[in-house]
Amino acid sequence: MSAFLQCDAHGCDHRETVDEIREDQIGRPCPNCGESLLTRADYDVYVARFKPMLDVMKVLGLAVEPTPGAEGVRTSIHYHDGVTTIREHGAG
Repeated sequence: MSAFLQCDAHGCDHRETVDEIREDQIGRPCPNCGESLLTRADYDVYVARFKPMLDVMKVLGLAVEPTPGAEGVRTSIHYHDGVTTIREHGAG
């Protein structure tokens, strides 16, 4: 299951896919605007709240890599500055 780092700077829409979110990615600069793609605060929340939930979802078969032709809905979960956003991206 892939993850992504997304720039939260106003007006910047850069987003990059990563295999996993890791501590060594903290402070990685956005190639578009130079802002951090992952802050310490966002990483700490990810490790404490989101990673355990995603691990359980994987074990239950609820979080899987999409396969061509498979039915389902792509969903992304994003956290920054105390705000969690869940987005549906349509059928996958």
